[in-house]
Amino acid sequence: MSSNLNFLHVLVFVLGVGVGTLLRFIGAESVPKVEQRKCPEPPPMATGTPPPLGPPTLGTWPTHPKQGQRIYELPTAALGHWQAFAQLEGARVPFAPVPNEGIRMPMPPGSSWECVLTALDAFPTGPLELPRPEYWVLSRTLRCSNDRWLTQLEARHSYFSDQRGNLENPADQLSLTLHEPRSKPISVVVMPTGGKNEAKARRVYLPRGL
Repeated sequence: MSSNLNFLHVLVFVLGVGVGTLLRFIGAESVPKVEQRKCPEPPPMATGTPPPLGPPTLGTWPTHPKQGQRIYELPTAALGHWQAFAQLEGARVPFAPVPNEGIRMPMPPGSSWECVLTALDAFPTGPLELPRPEYWVLSRTLRCSNDRWLTQLEARHSYFSDQRGNLENPADQLSLTLHEPRSKPISVVVMPTGGKNEAKARRVYLPRGL
């Protein structure tokens, strides 16, 4: 009786391993290969120094090209479309153009806050079998601190660009409201300019397991 039970246990284990392997194989074959990119890194731990400034990060398609394969870069028309302002609540301050490099935001006089707009981060994405990327994701992060960067607030904004450099959903904006101890709050707003104001759905490609 004991030997029969042992035999059944072994048989169930073997069948389970076989079925699991088959399902993983079928699943791997059914998922198309896509250009993958890890999720953005979390903000660095506060060190008492402001976030570093630097040039924009512009990815290319594909990330790992084969010999003789055409390389696609971000369309030039998708660059240079950023504007921003920082103002006291109720004030009227016009938007000012900002470069693609990381900058320190000009703040109202007497403000206890410091703000840094990180450099533009652009990368292509889409199924690898396509000769060119399906679209580009462009992102920037606004970080602000009122204690010399021992702590910080953060807001991140992303939008899409097609192969001709046309922007999608540019009406969206990145903003933070910063409270001052002895004055009105400060509004910091960053947004892209131009492009189509229509909301457009885009398929999101993520690495497996997320």
